[in-house]
Amino acid sequence: MLGAVRLDAALFWTEARDLIEPQLVVDTTPRIQLQNVTRARIAGVDATVLSAPIPNHLTASLAYTYLDTRPVLAFRPRHLLTLSADYAPAGASGAWGLGADFRFASRPERIELEGFVDPRRVAVRVLDLRASWTNGPFDVRLLVANALNYIYNLVPETLAPVRTMSVTASWSY
Repeated sequence: MLGAVRLDAALFWTEARDLIEPQLVVDTTPRIQLQNVTRARIAGVDATVLSAPIPNHLTASLAYTYLDTRPVLAFRPRHLLTLSADYAPAGASGAWGLGADFRFASRPERIELEGFVDPRRVAVRVLDLRASWTNGPFDVRLLVANALNYIYNLVPETLAPVRTMSVTASWSY
């Protein structure tokens, strides 16, 4: 028998007053200044689907968020998507598992520092991979973050982390 599917969804609406946001101020010397946004509306929908197609062995999730702001607020993507999957087969000698996470964030519609950064903005597409092996008190984990080495930034003039790999081994006594 196949596993169950669970759906979680929410609508949200926020009226914000005196929201602080970084703004570019150009007078004698350009500078960034925190300024109040008198009034803003942040609304959207968030939905998650969780599934275990093969109970105790394969799990998967899909999450999506749609964000609509008025006025358009800086640095906020309109679409966020996350896909995750984990596989752990039954094994006689030790337990092992594999997993992956994919994150997508659409290109922000507005970046406040337009004159100081490259106006060409890209959507975020990041794949993280993981593996683990446990045998009694011994545990080894491997994580490859940004496996495709996708170059992007979330904050102007600051690159997000490039591909990194970490291995962790532990022994519990």
